[in-house]
Amino acid sequence: MPLDVKLRRELEAVVGKAWVSEDPADQLAYSRDLWPKALLWLRAGKHTVHPPQAVVWPGSVAEVQDVVRLLARHGVPLVPFGAGSGVCGGTLPLRGDVLLDLKRLSRIRGIDAERRLVDVEAGVIGEDLEQALLRHGFTCGHFPSSMYCSSVGGWLATRGAGQMSTLYGKIEDLVSELGIVTGDGTYRTVPGRPGRGRGPGFCQLLVGSEGAFGIVTDARLRLHPAAEARRFRALRFSSLQHGIDAVRRLLQAGLRPAVVRLYDAIDSVILRMGAVESEPAPAGSLAARLKATGRSLVHGVRQRATRKLLERPVYPNAALDRLPDAVLGGCVLVLVFEGRAGVAEAEERLTLDLLADTATDLGESLARRWYEHRYAISYRQSGVFDAGGFTDTMEVAATWDRLFAVYVAVRRALRHKVLVLAHFSHAYHEGCSIYFTFVGPATSSEHGIDRYDETWRTALAAVVEAGGVISHHHGVGVSKAAAMEGEYGHALRIAWALKRTFDPAGVLNPGKLIGSREKDAAPVDVAPVAGGRGERRGRVREAAEAVRQALE
Repeated sequence: MPLDVKLRRELEAVVGKAWVSEDPADQLAYSRDLWPKALLWLRAGKHTVHPPQAVVWPGSVAEVQDVVRLLARHGVPLVPFGAGSGVCGGTLPLRGDVLLDLKRLSRIRGIDAERRLVDVEAGVIGEDLEQALLRHGFTCGHFPSSMYCSSVGGWLATRGAGQMSTLYGKIEDLVSELGIVTGDGTYRTVPGRPGRGRGPGFCQLLVGSEGAFGIVTDARLRLHPAAEARRFRALRFSSLQHGIDAVRRLLQAGLRPAVVRLYDAIDSVILRMGAVESEPAPAGSLAARLKATGRSLVHGVRQRATRKLLERPVYPNAALDRLPDAVLGGCVLVLVFEGRAGVAEAEERLTLDLLADTATDLGESLARRWYEHRYAISYRQSGVFDAGGFTDTMEVAATWDRLFAVYVAVRRALRHKVLVLAHFSHAYHEGCSIYFTFVGPATSSEHGIDRYDETWRTALAAVVEAGGVISHHHGVGVSKAAAMEGEYGHALRIAWALKRTFDPAGVLNPGKLIGSREKDAAPVDVAPVAGGRGERRGRVREAAEAVRQALE
């Protein structure tokens, strides 16, 4: 539906004619974020399932205010858009909304070295911020895998976490002050200062509100000294439960590695395969030429094998469930320590001493390789989609007493639907996040969409039933909104009350976070699968190799 002519002229008067677009190319580009379901829509020929009416690029906080006032007066919904790296459909214009792209708000306003604070606008890309800080000897400490393609505003809107959150904290721990524009166009500065002894912390109500309560325009973030030294270590445990217990003991002993990543057995196999595969052959050598030729020849075979494997995920899933983790080589824990040289070295030594009773020291190579490729996961979906399947990730969390039960519940619920991998990261004193990866079949476009939706409904229901929380750092968006009621129950009424207060006209990012509900599917019963240990081990290794190759 085209934008009302009067409204368009009013918008152009605010931001300039060049910064308002109804071009079909822009409508296509802004009709989705990186939610994997949108790739399934594209494959089905549904290129603009949710096109916006228009895209507007405000260049200042004042322009954001004026645009919000205009749209609220006309009753036109709006969606704030950062860098578009979200994976939950949080920026989908569900009702033909107007998209507000905030990338022109891209200034780093100032760095206060004495107080260790930086004032930054919402549109600044993560890597640009980090490089600017490093030139002054500081780090933000926030390193999501989307570092090159996510913005400060997006981090705050989704309550994001970086890969080093165990040391530096999540984004809610790093924000000192937040600037937002609420639904009536009012700009508010909301403090989040530590030790504030009066009233509730309103800043924390807004971090993670996904643009439903207000549009993040700027923030003051806390800084840390840039790391002087970095230490790498990988450990192996004979079982996942031993690994989880080791991570718990590590954190509760007061040690804080920057990175703590424990891989389940099949993900550990993939991690080790990647390390072997990454050994470079000399340029121009016979080995390098054979490797390149081999990759070309097996590409078609690999696609067919991956497609075949994904059609029956129950086999590798059941094999993994029945085989002891040790048979597959155990579970790998990747650790990175950083900070002052003496501190990083001491923490590494104390960790090795603490975990010596259950861990095997693998040295530093696996951990160093992970660090060197730590942002690659944001760019590896295409191989699976190209092979006729789909892939997605689900980051949930639980306290230590429920963590393994949540892992088992999700694997059991999805056993017949998709191949399930997982690692445990973002570990804290009281609990940890589980980062599941789903790889599923899509024999046809519609079948893929149905299987995708069913997978998510079933997985989220299993998480809630086992006592976990449905999101740790990706946000809620559209993909998890239906499960919010199951997790929060009547407490969700508080969120709706806040929504009415901050957004009286109901125009801010409607349908997200606390949007429409659906009944979640019940967990799926699991039938026994025949096959001996050797056969099951082969299926797991076959699955690991296929997934690793597809994700390249």
